[in-house]
Amino acid sequence: MRQTQQQLSDTQTSLAVIQDALEKSRSYQEIELQNYQKDLEEKLLAIDKEHDILIGDKQAAFKLAMDEYDKKLESKRSLYLAAVAAIQNGISEEEKDIKRHINIDCTAQEDIDYLLNNVIPKLRNPDILYKLIWSEYIQKNTNEMLDYILPNRDCSGIYKITNDITKQAYIGRSTSVRKRLTDHVKSSVGISTIADQRVHKAMREEGIWNFTFELIEECPREQLNEREKYYIQFFSTEQMGYNQKAGG
Repeated sequence: MRQTQQQLSDTQTSLAVIQDALEKSRSYQEIELQNYQKDLEEKLLAIDKEHDILIGDKQAAFKLAMDEYDKKLESKRSLYLAAVAAIQNGISEEEKDIKRHINIDCTAQEDIDYLLNNVIPKLRNPDILYKLIWSEYIQKNTNEMLDYILPNRDCSGIYKITNDITKQAYIGRSTSVRKRLTDHVKSSVGISTIADQRVHKAMREEGIWNFTFELIEECPREQLNEREKYYIQFFSTEQMGYNQKAGG
């Protein structure tokens, strides 16, 4: 009887130990599960954050592309409105084309050609004659052309000079388009206020009266490089025109 009671007591003790072990194991498993859930939640949050960043980058890229598209659209809109305004003012395309040129009569053209090709090559100091050609034959007509093509007589923007004979063109930029175009014309008759360029040689050989001058786009200083590159590529003036670089 005593032995049976001892066995029962031992069994109860073993059960208590097993139960205690099970409780400890259950607590440990619960802690492990909680840690696993916490780790999983942190990983999910990290994935969500990375996903949000990717979405933000895509949204920023999309906004940048839309802004660029809006700029191009506004540029084309400005050109369209300018054309409409000209038509409304009763100016024909032929009249507009004439006003974009330096209009010099035939007699003056012959004088300029003779002085540049026959007289100046014989002079040791031709600078005075260059200035005379500019002031007496070209300056007034150049200012009349610039008054027509430029809003408020001057602006910052992109301009285009086109050879009417070969259709080759030059794209340039300046914070003062009036001054820069004046410098191009002066350089074509020997007054070098800016670096000599291929377009100057062509204007000298073909005659400045055979070139069209245009303001393509009025834009602020910070956009000049970007817009110049765009129009050089658009008109292919580096490959098929007078631009020696891609702009900017």
